[in-house]
Amino acid sequence: MLVLFACVVIHEAGHALVARRYGIGVSEIVLFAFGGVSRLERDPAEPGAAARVALAGPATSLVLAAIFAAFAAVLPRQSAFEQASSYLAAINAALAIFNLLPAYPLDGGRVVHALVWKLTGNHTRATRFAGTLTTLIGYLAAVGGVLLFFRGALVQGVWIELLAWYVVSSARAEWQSEVVFTPLKGVRCEALADPPGEALQPDMTCESALREMVKSRRRVLPVALDGRFLGLVTLPDFATLDGRDPQSVYVTAIMTRLDDLVTVAPDVSALDALKRLSESGHHQLPVVEDDRLIGFISEGTLARAVAFAEEQGTMFRAPSVTSRGAT
Repeated sequence: MLVLFACVVIHEAGHALVARRYGIGVSEIVLFAFGGVSRLERDPAEPGAAARVALAGPATSLVLAAIFAAFAAVLPRQSAFEQASSYLAAINAALAIFNLLPAYPLDGGRVVHALVWKLTGNHTRATRFAGTLTTLIGYLAAVGGVLLFFRGALVQGVWIELLAWYVVSSARAEWQSEVVFTPLKGVRCEALADPPGEALQPDMTCESALREMVKSRRRVLPVALDGRFLGLVTLPDFATLDGRDPQSVYVTAIMTRLDDLVTVAPDVSALDALKRLSESGHHQLPVVEDDRLIGFISEGTLARAVAFAEEQGTMFRAPSVTSRGAT
C-alpha cells in the first residue's frame, strides 16, 4: 500500500515536471480518495502544452506498470514479491486507463478539452464541450451506481455514486471558473486595487494607531516611512499587547512585517490574485511594487469586478498581463 501511495505521488509528479518545462509552477499536490491532483499556478497558454501536461500522468503510470511487470517476470513464481509486483503493475495500468476517461477532472477530460481547443481555437467553447461531456458521463455513472445498488452490490453502488457526484461537480466548477472568472484574466491588480488608506508612521504608539483605525473605520492600515511600505496593522494585532501599555509600545512591535506578508505585484492578473487569495486563506492581499503599497485586492473587490463584467458584457481595457514570478 505504501508503494501504491508512492505511485500516485509519482503520477502527479509527472504532471508537475512537464508543467515546469512550460514555465508553469505547481503550488501543491493534493491526494484524496479518488487519486490526486496537481495545483498549477496558471493554466497552459496553448492546447499542445495543456495536452502534454495532462498526458504526463498516465504516461508515468504506464512506465511504472512496465517496470513492475518486468520485476514480476524475473521474480520467483508465487513469491510474495512476485505477487506484489504483479498487483502494482496491474493497478498502475488501471490508474493510467482510468485517468484517460474523457471526463473532468481526469486527465482524459483535459486532453479532450485541449483537442477541442486546438480544433476550434476557442478556449471557452472547449470548456463547454468538455464540461457537457463530463456531465453526461457523470449521469451515466450515477445510473450505473443505482443499478448496482439494487442488484445487491451496495458498496460498489455507493462508490460509483460518489464518483459520479465528484465528476459532475468538477464539470460545474470548471465551467463556472471559465464563465465567471475568466474576465479577470485581462485585468491587472493595479487597475482594481482599493486605496490603502492613510499610512501610520513607525514611531506612532499603539494607542494612536488604534485611534486612527477607529477614526478611518478600517480594520487594516499600512505602516510606512517616507513612502516605503513596512508592514500592516490589523485590529487583532492589538491583542498581542498582552497587557502592555499601548501608550508605550510602538506600532512596529505588533505589525506584520512586509517580508511576512502574502503580496501580489501590480501586473499580476486579477484571476491569479483570486487564486492566491483562496490559497492563502486571507480576505485581502496587499498590491506591492518596489516596497511601495499601491492598494489592496480583496474578495469584495474581485466580486465587484466580476459583477461589472456581467453587467457590461466586457471588462476594463487593460494592458496585457505579464508574469514576473519565479518558475
